[in-house]
Amino acid sequence: MGLRAGLASDEGFVAVRGFSWRPFLDFYLPYVDTVSLVDGGVEFGGFPLFGEHFFVFGGGRRCVGCLAPAVVDGFSLCEGCGFSVWGARWMCSVRGAGVPFGSSFCDLDDPACGLRGAAVRCGGEHYVYLAGFGWVLKVGVVAADRWGGFVSRLVEQGADWAAVFSGGFTLPEAQRVEGEVCRVFGVVDRVGFGEKCEVFRSGVVCDWGEVAGEVADYFGLRLVGCYDFSGVYGVCPEFELAGVVRSPRVFGGRLVYARGNVAFFDVGGGGRGGGGGGEVYALDLYSLQGLPVLCEV
Repeated sequence: MGLRAGLASDEGFVAVRGFSWRPFLDFYLPYVDTVSLVDGGVEFGGFPLFGEHFFVFGGGRRCVGCLAPAVVDGFSLCEGCGFSVWGARWMCSVRGAGVPFGSSFCDLDDPACGLRGAAVRCGGEHYVYLAGFGWVLKVGVVAADRWGGFVSRLVEQGADWAAVFSGGFTLPEAQRVEGEVCRVFGVVDRVGFGEKCEVFRSGVVCDWGEVAGEVADYFGLRLVGCYDFSGVYGVCPEFELAGVVRSPRVFGGRLVYARGNVAFFDVGGGGRGGGGGGEVYALDLYSLQGLPVLCEV
């Protein structure tokens, strides 16, 4: 299953593009998404995470758009892709509209990135959402027409509950509302990896409906929908967490549970990739982005 040894090299013929959760029957499966060079062109693919895996990753991150060496600080992007429409929009979605291009504010009539195509995309409707992670409530922004559906963004983060609101906002407008929700209601805009590990292992789910109603009333937002994801990921088994793994060069084990960007692997004895009865480590799937894949079995 997956990529085989020798299909990639230090030159980065195959690299991790990211991860996703894809619907399968009545639930979702976690996938490692890949980008590869095939016959001189770029091809996107991926493989599901389940059972045993053994990975060997190369050093030096690659651009997830073209596999050139990544040079944009904090992103797996080359300079060219960083100044493309999709690259600029990705960076502004993460850091704030205009911020990656030296501006604290982005006027879509004269965008900081200088790309009219990006301005058109950023000018489309963006929703503001509240997402529950057990006892933690997070606010965020997602494009209404996001590829794969805006709900997939919530599942990819590992949310167990969410309320999504519409206000006819562009990206910069939605981000300003996001900041105000943080300020007025004391809601966070990021959930740390360590806290996710604790929440996901606990299985705790909280009812944030009352807070969602207060936020909607305060900002005059229209509710798009409330979503219960508590049954999407299954039940996390009991185990002691031995540690956290980010950006590994070699990693192997048996997947025991996954949710959002957290994949818990038993790395104990039992063969090449571990396989049971050993220590469980949490692999941060975000940290794999851009890493060349030398081997995956």
